[in-house]
Amino acid sequence: MSLSSFQPNPSGLGGSIDIYLNGQLVATWNVTDDSGNIVPNSFYHFVLEEHPATGNSVLLERDAFVAPNHGGAVSLSALPNVGRPGDILQFSASFAGSPADSQSKIKIYAVSGELVRNLSIANGVTSWDQANASSQKVAAGVYIAVLEGVNPSNGQKLRAAIQILVIH
Repeated sequence: MSLSSFQPNPSGLGGSIDIYLNGQLVATWNVTDDSGNIVPNSFYHFVLEEHPATGNSVLLERDAFVAPNHGGAVSLSALPNVGRPGDILQFSASFAGSPADSQSKIKIYAVSGELVRNLSIANGVTSWDQANASSQKVAAGVYIAVLEGVNPSNGQKLRAAIQILVIH
């Protein structure tokens, strides 16, 4: 089983994740609960139960971070948001619909609060090779990406944060 990266809606609210089995699309989740409400930003655990002809059931499991609630003033996303060995995570950042400029930064923190890496932004995008400031690969775990910048329309300092999961 594999999952697409979370794809936010252009409105900044909601989105979807595609679920694949053996490379074939088997389902799409519109990031809503049973009542139709958009779920909160968080990690979600996906379990696909397969019942092959052999009679033994097989559970396939994956985790993904879903951020359907970006709000209108600031937007930060990472694709993929679950980093596997060799992945380069691509960040996209904007303030009031305008791409974040070179004065904005994305800081990667371990959940312990330790600053792992400081990333520069150009035209609203940057990337992270899952390495720390000393160019060593980071350990598997949860990391927080924090966007710090200024809203170009009013000069207000803005921040946004998302979680990223690194798997080895």
